[in-house]
Amino acid sequence: MTRWLFSAFILCFAASTSFSQSASQKVAKVLTLDQATQIALERNISVVTAQNTLDGQQSAVTAAYGNLLPSLTTSGSWQRAQRETQTTFIPGVGNIPLQQSATANSFNTSVSSSLVLFNGFANTANLSRATSNAVAAEHSLSRARQGVVYQVQSLYFNLLRNEQLLKVSQDNLKRSRRQLEQIRESNRVGSRSIADVYRQQVQVGNDELALIQAQNNYDKARADLVFALGLNVTDEYDFHDPSVKLDVDTTEFKAVNEQYRDYRVLINEALGLRPDYLSAIENVNAANSAVTVALGGHFPTISGFVSYGLNSSELDKLRDNKNLLWGLNISFPLFNGWQTTNQVQQTKVTLRNAEQQLSQAERQVQVDIKKSLLDLEAAEKQVDVTVNSVVSATEDRRIAEEKYNLGAGTILDLLTANANYTLALSNKVNAAYNYYLVKKQLEYNIGRARY
Repeated sequence: MTRWLFSAFILCFAASTSFSQSASQKVAKVLTLDQATQIALERNISVVTAQNTLDGQQSAVTAAYGNLLPSLTTSGSWQRAQRETQTTFIPGVGNIPLQQSATANSFNTSVSSSLVLFNGFANTANLSRATSNAVAAEHSLSRARQGVVYQVQSLYFNLLRNEQLLKVSQDNLKRSRRQLEQIRESNRVGSRSIADVYRQQVQVGNDELALIQAQNNYDKARADLVFALGLNVTDEYDFHDPSVKLDVDTTEFKAVNEQYRDYRVLINEALGLRPDYLSAIENVNAANSAVTVALGGHFPTISGFVSYGLNSSELDKLRDNKNLLWGLNISFPLFNGWQTTNQVQQTKVTLRNAEQQLSQAERQVQVDIKKSLLDLEAAEKQVDVTVNSVVSATEDRRIAEEKYNLGAGTILDLLTANANYTLALSNKVNAAYNYYLVKKQLEYNIGRARY
C-alpha cells in the first residue's frame, strides 16, 4: 500500500509539473496594428451589417433589370365535372323519376408572355433608383470599414499609451521606494529627521495607488481592444508594433504640414473620397428616380402579350385544339382617390430631405477637416513642449536630489521635483500617441483611411 501511494504521488507531481511547464511555455500571440485591423474588419458587426445591406440592394438591382424583360408563364390544369339528375323527360310520357350521372374531363395547358412597353418611364427609373441605392450601400460599406480601421487605431494607440504610462508609474514607484530606503538609512545615522521618513512613506503610498490605477487603465484598454477585435478574452495576446514609437520624429512636422497646408485642396479631395458624402449623392439620385417612378402613375401602361394554349376533354387528344393569342393591353387610371398624387408629393419630400442631407454632409466634411488640422497643429506643439519639459524636469530632479543628499535641500523640494518629472514623462507619452491618433483622424476625415 505504501509503495502504491508513493507511486501515485510521483505520477501526480509529474503531471502537475508538466502542466505548469506547458502553461509557462505558452507564448502570447503578438498582433501588430495592421494585423489587429484585419481581424476587426472580418469580425466587426457594423461591417457585416453593411455587407448584408449591400447584398440586399444588389439583389434589388437584379429585380429591377428583370422588370425590363418579358415575363414568361406556363400553366396546366385538369378539371373533372360530374352532373347528376333526379328526373328524366320522356316525350309522350313526361318527367319520370330516374337518377342519372354524367362526367366530363377537361385538360388545359398554356404558355404566355407579356412585356411592358410603356408605363411613364417608371420601369427605367426604378432601375436607376435601385442602382443608386446599391452604390450608396457600397459607399456605406466602405465608410463602415474606414470607421472600423479608425476605431482599432484609436484603441490600439490608447493601449500603447496606457502601457507606457504603466511603465512610468512602475519606475516612479521603484524610485520612491529606493529614496525611502535611503532616507531611512540617513535617519538611523541621525542625518535626516523622522518627518522626512513619514513624508516619503506617504509619497510611496500615493505612488502605489497611482500604479494600481495605471494597471487598471491598462487592463481596461486591453479589454476594449480585444472586444473590438472580436477575439476570445481568455486567450493571451500581446500588442506591439515597431512602427509606433514613443519618441516622435519631430523632423517630420515640416513635411506633414506641407502635405496638409492647403485647406481648399483637402476639401476637394475629401469630397471626392469620403464614402459618406458619395453615399449622400447617391441617395439624392435615388430619391430623384423615385419621383419619376411616382409620376409614372399619371401615364397609361401599355404592354404586349402573346399566349399559346392546348385544351381537350381527352388527354390523348390535347393537341387537337390549339389557341394562339397576341395583342396589346392599355390601362389608364382615371381616378384612384388621389393616391398617385400623394405618392408624388411624398417622393418629392424625400428628395428635398436628401438634398438637405447632402448639403449637411458637405458641411460636415469641411468642419471635420478644419478641426483635424487644428488638432494636428496643437498635437505638434504639445510634442515639442513635452519633449523640452522632460529635459528640464530631468535636470531639475537631478539637482533637487543632489541638494537633498548634501543637506542643502528639503524633502518637499525633492518630492516636488519627482512629481514634476513623472508628470512630464506622462505628458510626453500622452502627446506622442495623441499625435499619432490625430494624423490617423485626419486621414479618416479626408477619406484616405486604408483597409
